[in-house]
Amino acid sequence: MAILTIGSLVMPDDLAKRGHYMPPAPEVLGNNGRGIDQISVTYSMQITYNRLPKAHYVWWRTTLLAGQLSREFSSSNIVVDDLGNNLSVFSLVVHRPTFTGIKFNQHYEGVIVRITDILLTS
Repeated sequence: MAILTIGSLVMPDDLAKRGHYMPPAPEVLGNNGRGIDQISVTYSMQITYNRLPKAHYVWWRTTLLAGQLSREFSSSNIVVDDLGNNLSVFSLVVHRPTFTGIKFNQHYEGVIVRITDILLTS
């Protein structure tokens, strides 16, 4: 995965290496009538975990989101886009992770973390 920091919080290394990372991409709003995509000024992305230990899920919910359903951050660093370029982020919104189930109260299955409204610095 490719996230170093969100706001001032550094993602634990073992958590960062566990997920499947879908790089930030702008939303396609439609086309200009000649087939050229028109995109939004903000990007979105998601991180997917097949199985996430409870402690890692708790990090997302309590450390990062502070118990909120979503939270806005500034000065985040998303390391790479789909071409391997480093990106710096002015602001973004992290949403509460969703999951498909909990196994033995120890692991969360099918976890998806959505990060939206990503505004790049330049």
